[in-house]
Amino acid sequence: MTLKNRININFNFNSKIQLDFNGGNISSDTGLLLYREFAHKINLHSIISNHLTFTRPYRKHAGIDCCLQKIYSFISGYEDNNDAAILTHDPIMQEVNNKQTLASQPTLCRFENSLTQKML
Repeated sequence: MTLKNRININFNFNSKIQLDFNGGNISSDTGLLLYREFAHKINLHSIISNHLTFTRPYRKHAGIDCCLQKIYSFISGYEDNNDAAILTHDPIMQEVNNKQTLASQPTLCRFENSLTQKML
């Protein structure tokens, strides 16, 4: 394959990340970067902030951060809060959530339990 035919994608939410479909390091969760780019383009953070009010304060993680972490976890196929222990050090999950430290399983459980029917 010539350099002319190389396919590279840069992300607006973080210009340091680039997808290269011509080999290299592989990760099973890198597809999540495409969802993060979509979320950036539709301004998902603002949509959630404008329509949901998170009343319970958390020590290190805002309600919006927990919400987004849950969304990205579901998209990745991690539907159980117990997966948070695995994902807390995952570099792709940290990048899409724009956080060095992700919410723990107990924090995500408290977040879910704080959601009201009106919010849902």
